[in-house]
Amino acid sequence: MSKIVSSVLTLLSLTTLSACSSLEEVAVVEESQQEVNDMESIEEPIIQNEEVVPVLHTEVPSVKRINAGYDEQMEFDYMYEEVFWGVEEEDATYHFPNVHSGIVNLGDSILVDWSTMDPQPTEISLVKANANDTSEIISETTISDSREITIDVGEEEIGKQYALQYLWKDGEFVTGKTILSFELR
Repeated sequence: MSKIVSSVLTLLSLTTLSACSSLEEVAVVEESQQEVNDMESIEEPIIQNEEVVPVLHTEVPSVKRINAGYDEQMEFDYMYEEVFWGVEEEDATYHFPNVHSGIVNLGDSILVDWSTMDPQPTEISLVKANANDTSEIISETTISDSREITIDVGEEEIGKQYALQYLWKDGEFVTGKTILSFELR
């Protein structure tokens, strides 16, 4: 498809060039052709070490705050990032970025839903960390047989940073890792 578009644009450029009455018009047409070529090169796959590295094609999990007593769901601030994908990595250490904290009230709930991810992750962990020192892990829990988690907000949860680590494995090797992080204030 892109070759057809490129061919049509080249033909139009040549037609326009033959109709141009000045060198300035020729320069404008050449700049337009360069922009088209630049856009086509962006769509090409990334090549690393002479191998094509696949791009992560999965939906981002949704994060909602359920307002206490109202059952009203609202969007909630979070950060989702792809750590690596399509390569075998043995090191699956945590990386907690600084995250803008979301405002919650006692009794609220946070609902994280990853049911739309395809492929589904092989392993999911919920990590609670100290928001002031994200290298301090308070707890880590493996989540199994679920595609969502609800965190009820009590006094103990306020001031904590949470991360859901999604791993894709091929046997013992981790081939993909994404992390969803949010903080409760």
